[in-house]
Amino acid sequence: MGYIPYSVFTTHEKISDDILLNQNVTVKTHLVFPELVDVCPNCIYDPFGKKSSGKYKSGGPIEFTGGTCPYCHGKGKINTPSGEDIQLRMYYDKASFRKLGGVDIPDGDAMCIGFIADKQKLKKAIDIIPSYEIKEYGEVSYQLSGDCLPWGLSKDKYFVAHLSKKA
Repeated sequence: MGYIPYSVFTTHEKISDDILLNQNVTVKTHLVFPELVDVCPNCIYDPFGKKSSGKYKSGGPIEFTGGTCPYCHGKGKINTPSGEDIQLRMYYDKASFRKLGGVDIPDGDAMCIGFIADKQKLKKAIDIIPSYEIKEYGEVSYQLSGDCLPWGLSKDKYFVAHLSKKA
């Protein structure tokens, strides 16, 4: 096997970094994570009934005198949406990511490339929503259609993943 100069790797990393950090080339993508479930800050939680006790918790945001808590509506817990935005290179043309040789690439409607530091976030996401500059075309939600795989020459800085549209 021939020798590959170290400069090839550093040049590849510099170009890949520049592309992924350039917001004119990448797409701001919103990741939606499973909602966080917290005990209501407004009422006293009844762990046996697994719901609100109907009693106001001192210091809560909305005072009430018995009955149904106006904050959690008697559930005793609240769901808090959770998400984060990351930058990804997105490809929607399947010709850009068709199968090569014997490599098994999952079917998908899109392909993305990102920093390996964002890989776990992408895997945790229940919805992957690339932002579009022209919102009139609508918002499309995706999910992973396979595992995130190492991408690039160094294999420890970037990943590639295939995405499928959510129904």
